[in-house]
Amino acid sequence: MHNETNRTTYIQNQADRIILHLLMQAMIREKAYPYDLLPNGAAFPIGKAALEVEITHTYRLGQLDIARVQYVEGEDVQEITDPLQVLGLFLPTDDPFYIEVKNSVRNLALALTASEERNQEVEQEAEALGVSDVFSYVLQKKSKMFSPLTFFEQLVIQGHTIHPCARTRIGLSEKEARLYAPEWGGTPAVIPVAVHKQLFRETLMEGKTVKEILFAEYPEVEKAFLSEINHPDDYALIPVHPWQWKHTIVKDYQADIEAGRIKRVKGADIATAALISFRSLAPLNNQWKHHIKTAVNIQMTSAVRTVSAASTYNGPMLSRFFKDLLESDEALRSHLSTMKEPAAIHYQPSTGVEDVHFFQKNLAAIVRENPEHALGDEEVAIPGASLLAPSPVSGKTIAEEASERAGSPRSFIRRYAEALLPGVLHLLGEYGIAMEAHLQNAVVVFKGGHPLRTILRDHGGIRVLEKRLAEHFGDVPIDASTNLLTDDTEELLDIFTHSVLHNHLGEIIVQLARKTGCAEDGLWAEVEKVIKETAVRLSEEAREDIQRILHRPARMKALVQMRLKNEVTENRYVDMPNPFTKESEVRGR
Repeated sequence: MHNETNRTTYIQNQADRIILHLLMQAMIREKAYPYDLLPNGAAFPIGKAALEVEITHTYRLGQLDIARVQYVEGEDVQEITDPLQVLGLFLPTDDPFYIEVKNSVRNLALALTASEERNQEVEQEAEALGVSDVFSYVLQKKSKMFSPLTFFEQLVIQGHTIHPCARTRIGLSEKEARLYAPEWGGTPAVIPVAVHKQLFRETLMEGKTVKEILFAEYPEVEKAFLSEINHPDDYALIPVHPWQWKHTIVKDYQADIEAGRIKRVKGADIATAALISFRSLAPLNNQWKHHIKTAVNIQMTSAVRTVSAASTYNGPMLSRFFKDLLESDEALRSHLSTMKEPAAIHYQPSTGVEDVHFFQKNLAAIVRENPEHALGDEEVAIPGASLLAPSPVSGKTIAEEASERAGSPRSFIRRYAEALLPGVLHLLGEYGIAMEAHLQNAVVVFKGGHPLRTILRDHGGIRVLEKRLAEHFGDVPIDASTNLLTDDTEELLDIFTHSVLHNHLGEIIVQLARKTGCAEDGLWAEVEKVIKETAVRLSEEAREDIQRILHRPARMKALVQMRLKNEVTENRYVDMPNPFTKESEVRGR
């Protein structure tokens, strides 16, 4: 009992420390509240007192190593180890952001507990297999009944790398987290729901509907559907997360359920595995069936993770566009591909219903291509976020293991940048498309522990420069209500610097610098070389964009500012040092 109490306390302290660091780093980088610079840190004035943050190192993009946080009032000094103590100095305890951070700490502690338990199992199995790193482990395990992608996705513990609400899940209980969350190895049984033809809108990439795709992959669903549903041709199928069915559908769609316009297809739930985002699900123990993006009325980080009607339209439309684009551009195709979304569907309420958007987005789904179905022998697909996770085989981070295989962190970053950047920069410069290629959306194909190419998923956060794209393709059918279209080139560059530099390469580079002691400058130098080598192969207009990336401030989304101001759909950015210029020279404090 004593050891269990010590373990629980240790994990809670670890969660407090991680979220406290993310909170203080964000408050300083975003200037969320006024502060004064100190010789070795920053001080936030609070009346006659101050919240002092001791900083031991600042990295090229402005990330911080923080030694301690103290509340200083005259000669009275109190060390702060709990992020809620900090927020309590600025916000009431019923403020939404305070509640969200509190929830984030609780869920991170749960995730750390899950990680400890799962890693022990893998460590024992790896020892029995005689393997020394996670790459060897998954190749030994790889089979039709084992998905390396799912394995890597479920290793991610912290969630968002620069947001203190990294593990916020408002509305999810501890019991439900253990059932459904990826870090617990969650296996949600997705519920097939029949929806009458008068109450749905569906968009197809080419021809097959959601119902047809799922019937082909799950014959038991088709059998149950045809058995239970009278006039089955009059109904579509929407896959629903079990949490969503229990907490939202049966309550808010009650009239349609009672009238038989919405029907649960019983006895044919679809076995899935939760991926990083929680709501996106892979087929359980399978590498070829489609992934399913479901709607869950749960707030994670700053947004409630439903599926908008616009997303169900844009997904298949953009998938068709990217398919045609990649087929016509061999240079782009050699570096990058996207996960197609062949069909998407949402509930469409009857006329006269209030809050139409609520009903549309809470009963909706997108069917997404499985990236593992087309991999070559010994290739594995790994989301970028997994590289920051501890390897259950060695205890090192997966990025460290990859660096050892490459010979050095510098060699690894070079190869990783070559796998990630050419395709993303090509899309941005030539076609005016900025992909949100952050750690979660970028799935990198590795072979022998070495990165080869990138597969991008989720079109929701991209930006498209209309005038540039029109030069090549004319009009591309896009529902603009989700702010995908822009006439501002700077907005494209903002998406790139935030998602690719701050929320991808920058986090891997800082972790490697911290863990291995390698020089951060050398890692950024390799990234810069890849960017410049890519620029040579592109048009003059694209090279101008890349020059801007190399010299303008590396703007970052002010995620805490946006949360404090309750800005969910409109992005707010702050200028940060550019890692490729002398002005961003690292300052040891």
